[in-house]
Amino acid sequence: MEQLRCNFCHEPTDREHAYISDLNPRRLGVICHHCLDALMITHERRPAGPGAAAMGAPAVVPRKLAQHTGAALPEPIHPQRLLEVLNQKVAGQHHAKEALAVAVATHLQRLHNPDLKVNPHLFLVGPTGVGKTHMIKVAAQYLGLPYVIAGATSLTAAGYVGDDVETLLARLFARAEGNIKKAEMGIVFLDEADKLARKSGRQRAEGRDVGGEAVQQALLKLVEGTEAPIPHNLSGPSGSREYSGVTMNTSRLLWVFAGAFEGIEELVKERLGVYERSIGFGASAQAPEPRALYPQITHDDLVEYGIIPELIGRIGNLGILEPLGRDDLLHILNGTGEPLIKSYLELARSFQVEVELPRTTLEFLAEQALELGTGARALHTLLSKAFRPILARQKPGSKVVVTPQMLRGLL
Repeated sequence: MEQLRCNFCHEPTDREHAYISDLNPRRLGVICHHCLDALMITHERRPAGPGAAAMGAPAVVPRKLAQHTGAALPEPIHPQRLLEVLNQKVAGQHHAKEALAVAVATHLQRLHNPDLKVNPHLFLVGPTGVGKTHMIKVAAQYLGLPYVIAGATSLTAAGYVGDDVETLLARLFARAEGNIKKAEMGIVFLDEADKLARKSGRQRAEGRDVGGEAVQQALLKLVEGTEAPIPHNLSGPSGSREYSGVTMNTSRLLWVFAGAFEGIEELVKERLGVYERSIGFGASAQAPEPRALYPQITHDDLVEYGIIPELIGRIGNLGILEPLGRDDLLHILNGTGEPLIKSYLELARSFQVEVELPRTTLEFLAEQALELGTGARALHTLLSKAFRPILARQKPGSKVVVTPQMLRGLL
């Protein structure tokens, strides 16, 4: 069987497993099936010409081939403008929104001026359900930047079952529709980064450290900036990773790590020398609430928790998210922007049921969510539980006014 070489990866292939173009009479154009997949091929009709007449059918051409040579840079933005957008969409968390606005604005400036030696990467620390992921989505979608949101719990060291760090790049490459230059301008958001704490740190546990320090070391190379191969087939025929032949320069990416870091308040108390005493002369002294301790978190606390100093040293910014208070939850329910209750009321109207929740009912709902302690996620849980019997029992055309007493019964 005749052996040919792919014009892209230069690997040998044959006519049965390659696309061959004869548009250039002096040289055959050969693309192997691996590069066809990697370049996200689509079917388009070839322009008129001698070669097109010979083929007489739609040709397979690389849809994004030209985009591999460049992509338009997004326009810079002032941090205040991005902060205004975040204020409209995210309740509270002024410190974290300010940190994110400056980080993203710096990222855009760095894209326009590669000589700008300012580190824009960001660590977001805060309890679950306070808006970390939502903030990233709002900023990235507003600016039109490709972004990927992934959980650190799925990442493992190379050679173990699970995803290695290069899969983050593959997902970002896919979000950029195969445009490598556009992908290199994007944002990688790694949630639950506290789960990567090394076993030798404060949160140590028994067993092999396959998803902790080894993953942090692998991430360190990407955050520093390197030419990394993009996995093409994540479960290759031999069970190992296959690579598309496309590499990504990670030095232009914006990296945002986030995590709840459960128990980090105790580290802050120890560092500050704050202890809660139940006996003796200090029995009446009360330790600060977690809401008051979160703003005191520093990079050193993250290192003590189990994040390696090398990684912390390359994450220049620290954004702290505090636990949501009653007023914050009430704002999420019925505040400006995109209030949560609006979606549930629209769902009820789609079933021809009119539901009304007075202010007192919303306040009771916020108080119940505050007791659950899972932030905005608690609101979703409570609303789903409350609306389920309403939608199941009310006939089309009916109207329901949900009082606090009625809501207590539904919950």
